[in-house]
Amino acid sequence: MKLWRGKCCKDLWLFLPACLCFLFSCVKEKCRFNSDCPNDMVCKPDGTCGYECTGDSDCQENFRCVGHRCVPKGQGIRCPEDMVAIQGSFCIDRYEASRPDATATSQGTDNSKAMSRPGVLPWLVSSNAEAQSACEAAGKRLCTPQEWEIACKGPKNTVYAYGDTYDPKVCNGIDTFCRCDPYPHCYDDCGADFHLAPTGSFEDCKNDWGVYDMNGNVWEHVLGGDGRNVRGGAYNCHDSVTLHRCDYVPRTWTPSALGFRCCSSGETGGADEAFERAEDVATISEHVVEADAMQITDIEMPDEVSEVVEQGGCIGGDETPDTWSSFDLAHERDVWSDLDSRMDISDAQIKDDRGIEFFDKEEQFEVLEIIEEERGWDNAKLDDGVIPPCPDDMVLVQLQTGWRFCIDRFEASHSDATGTSKGSSPIPASRQGVLPWYPVDFQTAKTACESVSKRLCRPEEWFEACSGPDHTVYSYGNNYSATICNGIDAFCHCDPYPHCYPVCGADFHVVPTGTFPDCTNEWGVYDINGNVWELVDYGDGLEHFRGGAYNCGDSEALHRCDYDATWNPSAKGFRCCKDVN
Repeated sequence: MKLWRGKCCKDLWLFLPACLCFLFSCVKEKCRFNSDCPNDMVCKPDGTCGYECTGDSDCQENFRCVGHRCVPKGQGIRCPEDMVAIQGSFCIDRYEASRPDATATSQGTDNSKAMSRPGVLPWLVSSNAEAQSACEAAGKRLCTPQEWEIACKGPKNTVYAYGDTYDPKVCNGIDTFCRCDPYPHCYDDCGADFHLAPTGSFEDCKNDWGVYDMNGNVWEHVLGGDGRNVRGGAYNCHDSVTLHRCDYVPRTWTPSALGFRCCSSGETGGADEAFERAEDVATISEHVVEADAMQITDIEMPDEVSEVVEQGGCIGGDETPDTWSSFDLAHERDVWSDLDSRMDISDAQIKDDRGIEFFDKEEQFEVLEIIEEERGWDNAKLDDGVIPPCPDDMVLVQLQTGWRFCIDRFEASHSDATGTSKGSSPIPASRQGVLPWYPVDFQTAKTACESVSKRLCRPEEWFEACSGPDHTVYSYGNNYSATICNGIDAFCHCDPYPHCYPVCGADFHVVPTGTFPDCTNEWGVYDINGNVWELVDYGDGLEHFRGGAYNCGDSEALHRCDYDATWNPSAKGFRCCKDVN
């Protein structure tokens, strides 16, 4: 017994550092898209980044290695009438594969070979091997992953075949047949009569190459893959915004509604034709590599993901939403009213529409204080003849001691950021509904704030803005909540509760600013707990981060307003502060 206790204690001491490492650190996220990796790498099946090729021999026929990426050579080819030539390097079916006897109301029963025809129900297969066999019977093969993605993104290298912005009406998805006027994620609000559609039913669901239905309707198998490597999303995907993307791959779960389409290498064209097309295609291909690397997404994979069928977001036969649908990212709603436009007032005499005259700025501020008491800062308008204390994209923090300052309402983002792209502009913005600027170092964040006449927040300012007028532990109160702000527990595979991630796993990821409407306080500062860490300026030469992030193992501890990190976390962001006008 004594020996056992001694060994047990020894083992516990060995195990303790590992426990502490998980609890007081943030989990290293895996890649899901190529755009999650450095520019010259791709996201491999195991969720790690690596080179796609180091030489032409690593690429398939009619492709070459450019910047460690396999791109079409563009040598010029001829394709059958039911296929489309892509960049002069391969052929792809114009439509999703169907059986020879399929009709608009029946998938048919003839399994002899795959067809590419409009106006018939696509062929739903039970395995990758069945799809490959059907293509081979037609003198074709399944598309490689590279071919499929290139054909989907089109000559403009867009997120979806039809463009960079999700549209619920263009392709067949769960929002397309909503019982209200379709909009992204309308299924959640009003339900939908979603269903499989005949091939080519959606005229605009294509790109300039004329390949139909690559987003939605049915998932499509690719060569050498299985149900976890399918592409394009389907008619029943709860988060069609994400799952319909040309670069989305399930990786860890198997959807339903699995279909396919075929590719072939085509017949080589004449020498003159090949030379003329090769120059154009080489230029396009190199542009595709560069542009693809710049596209940033908002989803990072956890280290451990359950392989429960349909857990990724598509709805099965019972039409029951998956376990994390209630936290759907794209459900972005305005959570505040737009502030009125304002501008600085000079020392010249001004008279507003009520006849009140202002002669100097000291008197203007006296009137402003009255407005603050009567209606609050957000209601101080230009016609009050006053200088607002903060710019429109910031909020005022004013303590009982009289100390006051301005802080960005939202985490800083690139000024050209969107809900699916971080952007690249060096000018920061404080806006709702866009991905925050991360990762970032101290000097870059400091320079960015100064470029818009602001500065990095000092630690005491950040703390006051986070803890609110009542000095609470978190911006929203004294008790940690797994669902109010974006943390590792917010997207648990089970009903979220504090520390649910170690028990049931989670699809944690960065979200657009302001996605969690209750992650705020009376000052009106959003996302100051979770999502991304925020740099503050201590003036000691070290990088200090506050607020925690989406991937912190112990969000209860690391999301606290008083927690200070100096251990270089991964999701490093910032927001700016400013002295009052």
